[in-house]
Amino acid sequence: RNIQLLLVGGLYDLTTPVLGPRYVVGHSGAPPERVRFLTLPAGHSPFEEPENRARFAEAVRGFVRDSLDH
Repeated sequence: RNIQLLLVGGLYDLTTPVLGPRYVVGHSGAPPERVRFLTLPAGHSPFEEPENRARFAEAVRGFVRDSLDH
């Protein structure tokens, strides 16, 4: 089975900047078609705002739906 990866982060997160994981995954040799990134306009807790929670929930639903199709 092929592993899929969803990385979610806050654009203004100074603790775990979103570009760090993007760099690591980009240099890991992981197939780019198996990796999805979601960057939300937030800090370290990108799920606090209702709008971000809704975007995150939709991204997770789509990720799971697409993963089950493979």
